[in-house]
Amino acid sequence: GCGGSVGSTISLQRGLSLLALLEKRASGNLNDAPQGYVGASEADKTKMRNAAACILDAANEISQEAYYYGNWLAALSLYARTGGPGKGAAGIPNEADLLGLTDAINKLTDDQLAAQCSATYGIASYRGMWGYSGCDDDSSTTQFAAAGLAGAKSYYLAVGDPGARAPKITASLALAGAHYADFGSTAGS
Repeated sequence: GCGGSVGSTISLQRGLSLLALLEKRASGNLNDAPQGYVGASEADKTKMRNAAACILDAANEISQEAYYYGNWLAALSLYARTGGPGKGAAGIPNEADLLGLTDAINKLTDDQLAAQCSATYGIASYRGMWGYSGCDDDSSTTQFAAAGLAGAKSYYLAVGDPGARAPKITASLALAGAHYADFGSTAGS
């Protein structure tokens, strides 16, 4: 299960545990390549599919929130790039309530991009930043949003980008970078 209902703290942090499993070194040697999905043990693959199923469910039900969307987007992007299966695979129900893998990555990307403070936002120190939900001047939420979008950009560059999202992500990350160059970390952590 997802460790509680959709929206529970465990469910909302599911991407972090999925990332940890994907980045795991099967040998334990940090100099070795991460296992990703394809290189994982069957036990780890089961845990990864369960985490992905929880994210695919939550992404369809929870509005944009920079922390959640950021960790989910980073995790799903790496999961998909390393061979992780989507709806209908063992442990991932083929239900209408769950988004497909690409659909979830697209939705999370689009919503996260739309929530960023624009380059023309009235308060200069907010430009390029995110808040918990939408535009605000919070550095920690911005870091999660940017990490997720960077993962999504890698996904689109690897598997194709029919929605032309990679250039939008590049512009978004450049805007966030410009904020830090101009203002440093003004809020959050």
